[in-house]
Amino acid sequence: MQRVGHQATGEIALLAGIFLGFVFLVLEGVLGTLATTGGMSVLPAILTPLIVFGILGAYLCLKSETV
Repeated sequence: MQRVGHQATGEIALLAGIFLGFVFLVLEGVLGTLATTGGMSVLPAILTPLIVFGILGAYLCLKSETV
């Protein structure tokens, strides 16, 4: 919030967080269904959303620290 000024309320960041949480839940559900039906191995189905969003979170954290 500090980099966009004092008048920023954080609405965009809040909406982005809600949207990314929804995407995570959908991706986790799809991969869980694939693992249950045998379309995908269980370990990659569990680790894929965690790794993808972990990398995204680390990138956003590093980006906000350098601004």
